[in-house]
Amino acid sequence: TRREWEEAERRLSLLWDDIHQRQQVLDDIGTSLHSREERLSGAQHSMVCASEATVGNLSMFLPSRDTEQLRLELAAAELADRAWRERSAALVNREEELLARLQLL
Repeated sequence: TRREWEEAERRLSLLWDDIHQRQQVLDDIGTSLHSREERLSGAQHSMVCASEATVGNLSMFLPSRDTEQLRLELAAAELADRAWRERSAALVNREEELLARLQLL
């Protein structure tokens, strides 16, 4: 039984390390999303200022390629963030299952 306990502790330690690494990835994704949101906000602000300055120019109302690229990047980052959060939640559930099993040993 001691060997089983040691093996369970080792697996739990590995699980904690994995959860910690995934949390760091989530934090990095959050930072990236925040940066992209700021860039998008800046681009939108510039676009609004430019369109107000030249109201008669219809082309200024159309989104620029950079703004569209930022929107696509932001959407992709949000999807990646959602996927990591779902994986993180699954890991938390798995951790709870393992802890429950460990208590039974």
